[in-house]
Amino acid sequence: MISQLFDRHSSRIGRRAAGLVLITFFLVISAVQGCATGFKPRGADSLTYAPLKGMSVLLNESGKQSGFTRILEDGLHASGAALVTESAPGVIVLKINELEEDKTVSAYSAVRQVREFNHYIELSFLAVRQPAGGKAKQVEALVRAERVQIYDSEYVLGAAEEERIIKNELRVEVVRLLALRIAVLK
Repeated sequence: MISQLFDRHSSRIGRRAAGLVLITFFLVISAVQGCATGFKPRGADSLTYAPLKGMSVLLNESGKQSGFTRILEDGLHASGAALVTESAPGVIVLKINELEEDKTVSAYSAVRQVREFNHYIELSFLAVRQPAGGKAKQVEALVRAERVQIYDSEYVLGAAEEERIIKNELRVEVVRLLALRIAVLK
């Protein structure tokens, strides 16, 4: 009687194990089949990483913004755009209307000391593309990036360096957002 009980439980365990092995086998086969049918992770030439691939951009800046022009050029190049110096049919003419970089206080401590800063950058621009023999397309927009800096009065030495890093990261993010906005002119 005990042997019958043992056989009944072991057969249940065996069936469960066989079922798990079978399910695992089908999952592995499905994964291999997915890889064989053309599944590819996004590469460097993806529109997500290079939205301006194959496009030419002419920067038409009225006033040079300190430190931003170089980041703008690098960001457009990283987005796949070729920077040109003369206008031609098909070239996107990019005009920076306004660049505002600032910070505001967003929180105070219990003793009324500043605890958080909100750093932001707003970039207003106009992008125009005149295709050969076609009607001009344009995008006029405002892009904004912001980030919070928590200020700790006990660790003051790194605050200025952290602020500089935040400003640089915000500039890079604004250029990335700008590239995504002007990509619609393709």
